[in-house]
Amino acid sequence: MVEMPATRSVVSSVKNADLVAERREQILRAAIEVILMRGFHAATSSEIADRVGIAQGSLYNYVRSKGDILYLICDEAVSRYHDAVAAAIEGVTDPRQRLVRAIRAAVEAQVRHRNHILIVMREGHALDPQGQALIRDRVDSFFDRMKAMVTECAPDAVSAEASAALLAEIITYLPTMAAMRRWRLRQEIGGQALVDSLCLLLFRMLQIDPDV
Repeated sequence: MVEMPATRSVVSSVKNADLVAERREQILRAAIEVILMRGFHAATSSEIADRVGIAQGSLYNYVRSKGDILYLICDEAVSRYHDAVAAAIEGVTDPRQRLVRAIRAAVEAQVRHRNHILIVMREGHALDPQGQALIRDRVDSFFDRMKAMVTECAPDAVSAEASAALLAEIITYLPTMAAMRRWRLRQEIGGQALVDSLCLLLFRMLQIDPDV
């Protein structure tokens, strides 16, 4: 089994873990709105704090910097689709069903959390070097998991022209369309229909019948 690399801890001066988790959830939701509207560099901590309804000084009781907020958003984005896939394939031994469930879980998670994904794609370069390396390691580990499942259960789709690595790249990247092209997709297709359509494309590419 491919395990996701560990995340880093973000220091908080508040000792109540439940309060930290609750307040950080509020901070991240507010930060996502501000960053999507203004961009990371133009967004300010005071604007984020105002949206939460706390003083800017109070915000720094839960995170050390605006950079910490960006890291937590990116880390949450990766964790959402990793955790979704891990839950979907738990206890499933048939390779084909593992891949089918993994693909659907990954697509659903990326469509549902497309705001997170959009920030990773647009603003991830603003992470400090350590943060970039940690997020990249977690993404690479997820890719390795998908590549291993493709190799195991879809050998007919793996050839000199379409290697397992290339297929895994497509599987892990295609769902980001929900974020990167949402301004067009929302006019054409959205919600569950988008999930189903993306999954169908991937299943056909892999030459697997999800119902078998």
